[in-house]
Amino acid sequence: LDLKNRVMTSAADSTPLSRRIGWGLRGALITADVLLSTACHSLFLLLLKPLMCRLLGREDLYWRIEGFLFERIFGHVATWTHTAGYRLCLHGDAIPNQAYSSRTLVICNHVSTADVPTLFYLWVNSHPCPIPNLWWVMDVLFKWTPFGWVSQVHRDHFILQGKETRQGTLAEFSRSVARTYLQLPRNWCVIFPEGGFHYKRIAASNRFAEKHGLPPMDHVTYPRVGAIYAFAEALRTASPRDGAGLDYIIDMTIGYQDNKPHGLDDIVLGWSKSSTVHVNQRVFNVSKDAVPLESSDELLTWLYSRWQEKNSQLDEFYRTGEFPTTRHCPVEFHWPNIILGYLVSAGYIYLMYRLACFVFVVFGLLF
Repeated sequence: LDLKNRVMTSAADSTPLSRRIGWGLRGALITADVLLSTACHSLFLLLLKPLMCRLLGREDLYWRIEGFLFERIFGHVATWTHTAGYRLCLHGDAIPNQAYSSRTLVICNHVSTADVPTLFYLWVNSHPCPIPNLWWVMDVLFKWTPFGWVSQVHRDHFILQGKETRQGTLAEFSRSVARTYLQLPRNWCVIFPEGGFHYKRIAASNRFAEKHGLPPMDHVTYPRVGAIYAFAEALRTASPRDGAGLDYIIDMTIGYQDNKPHGLDDIVLGWSKSSTVHVNQRVFNVSKDAVPLESSDELLTWLYSRWQEKNSQLDEFYRTGEFPTTRHCPVEFHWPNIILGYLVSAGYIYLMYRLACFVFVVFGLLF
């Protein structure tokens, strides 16, 4: 990161002032977009929930509205990625239509802060779109960020990492699956099993591999099985009325052009060279492909095999520029959906503004 900062500082020194002003203006606009849209989104839904759920008794309708707005808000993230010059190419298996409405676990390697915007870019432009019924498992550090506010309203799960709290954390996660994932209209659960960015974990991962007689890896780090097994076990032991049982696992591998991952700062400021991000996906039907979910040891062995495959695939990708698959599909960016998202955001920003004006008038009359 220090090297990147020095490179960026050096580049800025030789960059025309007009471009540096452009970076600053873009950053300011996106920051304002983040703060206004996420705050108004969260406040609007917090006010709408008691009206819909308690007064009208239409909790189902509330969650449909929330899902629609959740998809719209993450269209903003896709827009920032697209306008920064990044494009996306999809490889591997096509996702069957039934997987969008089934209990599906999404697992992915973790390279940089651009991974999540990359996935949202893909899913916002997918038809059908899985975002309204998405359940995201993320580090507790993100809970009080602007998009953490949105995720709290969406009832995503924030997990506390660390050896000292691992057992309690997994027990709480299992309870969250039962009372949130299974009770709300949720289908896809997204987990990054590596537990951190590649550059932070690669050295420790290879020490772990040497200690346990596993092959070292260059492009991914050995995953952790705890949250995945807890999720599968919670679904397996849930009562039949919940319609539980894991149906699909979608294994996604993100590769960055020339092995040079960009970050969230590159997306926000738009100061890096345009490039294409490649995503390879494999779809496993849990029952047909005999994924071993009943035993944590067998599931860990299966997961290690998937990650060793990822490492081999990424090795070929960084040598040839292509994943070793027959499917190669550039992702088309759908501007009408994005424009609709900004119009919706403008609508509830205006509503919150009018509400604030009303509150100030009433406050002034009273005092």
